Amino acid sequence: MKNKARFALIPEVRRTVANFFGAKTENTALVPNFSLGLNMLLEGLNEKSRVLLLKDDYPSVNWPFEYRDFQVFYTEIGENLEENILEKIRKEDISVLALSLVQWVNGVKIDLDFLKTLKNEFPDLMIIADGTQFCGTVNFDFEASAIDVLGASAYKWLLSGYGNGFMLFKDSVKDKFSIKTMGFNSSNNDIDGRDK
Repeated sequence: MKNKARFALIPEVRRTVANFFGAKTENTALVPNFSLGLNMLLEGLNEKSRVLLLKDDYPSVNWPFEYRDFQVFYTEIGENLEENILEKIRKEDISVLALSLVQWVNGVKIDLDFLKTLKNEFPDLMIIADGTQFCGTVNFDFEASAIDVLGASAYKWLLSGYGNGFMLFKDSVKDKFSIKTMGFNSSNNDIDGRDK
């Protein structure tokens, strides 16, 4: 059963998740939940990153950044959310925007077209998004979006139960992280794949 899961089931689930969200299979990671995936990822992000968070965003988005030595800035959630984000990015030379696509306390949803406009003006801005409250509510094409990293716990609208999550990555972010967390499955079971 272990070998069947390792060589058949897990790769099939990974392909299915990637296909469902318009992502590349090789840039799709299966994780137990968003929190663990984000924390592992941030261990490899440059500590000099200037990060913009939304005040009172979901703790699993904000706490991992706040606990580390990043320069963290905040903007308010409200009716002028997109304008507030744009103003703060222009003023503070932000390198990473991290946010939930849908806010957990009030259901405010970020305008995905705004993120594209933002990315056009700031092409080097890395956008990291929590899709836990978002994924499964509308059709979504990750590769066509402005989001660089999308993670989600799949227990909400994807109805997958606890212990199921994923992280999707654009090719462009691979060189921006120096990941320190790895295992044999990370190499697709390739004994020579540790450094790939």
